[in-house]
Amino acid sequence: MSTDIDREQLRLRTLESYSILDTLPEEDYDNLTAIAAQICGTPIALVSFVDVDRQWFKSKHGLQVSETPKAQAFCAHAIDYPESPMIVEDARKDNRFSENPLVTGEPYVIFYAGVPLINEANGMALGTLCVIDHEPRVLTEDQRISLRALAKQTMKLLDLRKRTRELEEAKLALEEKNEELTGFATLMAHDLKSPLNEIRSALALEKAQNTPGKEKLDLLDHARNAMEKLMKMIDDLLVHSQSEKIVRETPMEVSVPQLQEDMNRLFNLDNRYQLVWHTTHATILVNRTALEHILLNLIGNALKFNHQQIPEVHISLSQTSQQGLSLVVSDNGPGIEDKEQSQVFKMFERGRTWNKDGRGIGLATVKKMVESLRGEITLHSTPGAGTQFAINIPHTRAS
Repeated sequence: MSTDIDREQLRLRTLESYSILDTLPEEDYDNLTAIAAQICGTPIALVSFVDVDRQWFKSKHGLQVSETPKAQAFCAHAIDYPESPMIVEDARKDNRFSENPLVTGEPYVIFYAGVPLINEANGMALGTLCVIDHEPRVLTEDQRISLRALAKQTMKLLDLRKRTRELEEAKLALEEKNEELTGFATLMAHDLKSPLNEIRSALALEKAQNTPGKEKLDLLDHARNAMEKLMKMIDDLLVHSQSEKIVRETPMEVSVPQLQEDMNRLFNLDNRYQLVWHTTHATILVNRTALEHILLNLIGNALKFNHQQIPEVHISLSQTSQQGLSLVVSDNGPGIEDKEQSQVFKMFERGRTWNKDGRGIGLATVKKMVESLRGEITLHSTPGAGTQFAINIPHTRAS
């Protein structure tokens, strides 16, 4: 059974999905508020969205401020009853608003009429199209009908804007996939072919009767190394191809001590490496598969390209108050030169101080997963002083 808190979280996520907050003014919305003010005969008309602790105005006809506190917002009351408009003919006589600073002072909201802007898919109210006057007023039935029609037109604009943005994002994603396919074709033609040739040559020479025993062993070592390199490339490509499916997994409670134990067992063999964990959480709510892939890549790279006598990696893991995730992985390795840092997350890129033997698939996959989870990843590195990757992922509870 959903609670008021759950509904409000769903409403806020729905509002967030439109990416409308704090955007620049747009003529289409300004035209609607101008028409609303003219039809209703009011000096002020607004397209207002109710955020966590504020109401923000996408369009403001006859008003200078861009937002007001949610605690003072008439629209915050209007969205509680999305089935019908909220009309306050004289706020000075209404117990809900008579002491409101917006009523007793500027802009002197005496009359208010707001029609909720409803997302049809889930019925959540994002805000309102509203009209305001500095004196009491009564709307005619025709004015109420017109205001409701303008609110519906506002939602059509919002939905069209959202679909257009989603199409643009899909186009960019398709272009990125095409680039990946081009890179993959290059990889197949060169990088995958090379270890296969090594294996074939080694096996052919190993069969020769006159090949000395030690040379045969060396050839078999070359074949084994080439095979391991080939398998690693294939595994990385498989993970990258499955990353979109992985990020859709439902977050779950994960034991942090168990996660540490699993990672330590994978990497800290014979005490050749030092993994240092910094966390105060016993459990975290997270997409476990995505987190494990991210840690495997970042820790693996930190150890692979580290030539210190004892490679050291620090992992800081914490859950934010909004159930988001903060992860920082830092090492004592050689660092990455400034001119190469912009290439680190690109598929199939190599650098002089990083990824000499890799193919750039792992970090590209990490970045793809983090951004698919609506998070961000940043790199801080100083040549000779190590590298740090910082990841922040917001609350990812399935809707």
